[in-house]
Amino acid sequence: MKKSMIISLLLVFASSASADQDISKKVTAKCFVNLYGGQQTIYYRTISEVQLPNLAKKLSGQMVSTVYSNKKKKIYKVNECILQSSEFNDAWARQLEAKTAQ
Repeated sequence: MKKSMIISLLLVFASSASADQDISKKVTAKCFVNLYGGQQTIYYRTISEVQLPNLAKKLSGQMVSTVYSNKKKKIYKVNECILQSSEFNDAWARQLEAKTAQ
């Protein structure tokens, strides 16, 4: 009886440990985007790490809040999405990020 209970507990702990490993950690991504109307901005979003590669496709056409307006604006094109700790490839994006409040 004790042996089966110990085995059951071990299985429960093992399954919860593997479930914790499946949960992806949250990261902050930054995207250099073009808005309808010709504006360009840096957009920040906290997502799970596994969503980063598909973030650019997901953001295209979405309405987002910007620092330029109280109203949401629609994203026309996403140029690049990277981790917040990384540096943009585009020089204009780097300049814009330096001016953008985070």
